[in-house]
Amino acid sequence: MPKFYLLTEKRKVNFLFLLFFVIHFFSGIQAYAQLDTEFWFAPPELTESINPGTGGPRDRPIQLVVSTLEKAARIEILLPADLTFVPIVLNMAANATQIVNLTPYINRLESKPENSILKTGLYIKATNSISAYYEIKSANNTDIFALKGSNANGKKFYVPFQTYWNNATNLGGNLYNPTTFASFDIV
Repeated sequence: MPKFYLLTEKRKVNFLFLLFFVIHFFSGIQAYAQLDTEFWFAPPELTESINPGTGGPRDRPIQLVVSTLEKAARIEILLPADLTFVPIVLNMAANATQIVNLTPYINRLESKPENSILKTGLYIKATNSISAYYEIKSANNTDIFALKGSNANGKKFYVPFQTYWNNATNLGGNLYNPTTFASFDIV
């Protein structure tokens, strides 16, 4: 019994030492994971079947939420591969957040059809560091995609998909159109 008690105390001391070390080590480091002046994003195709009880598509509305930090910024939202797209320009004060409704452009932005090279990648550039996220704000099918900036550059990616169960069940009908699947887009 005493040995078990000593082992437990030793583990507590080791855990507290490790916790102190981690907190001390990371306390002086600032996180820049989602701050940048340039972002690329390929808006995903989301199943657009009817919302039960609302009569509307499941993939709407879509929006881009942009936030400035301690400096004001001029932000341009571009679709470089589509020369007919008129850039959206925001002039934002410091420490501000603005929501840009992208729903009117949904058919030009969503990456569809799958397994294709498309011209749908958004490019967001700013004069100073900003953070941004893309949001699908449907009543019962919401999602947020944090834009990563230069931290998303590379050639090796891990996608956290489950492949064991079905994504959805069409209970004897055409509940989802198109049939749901998991995917990723590279821009």
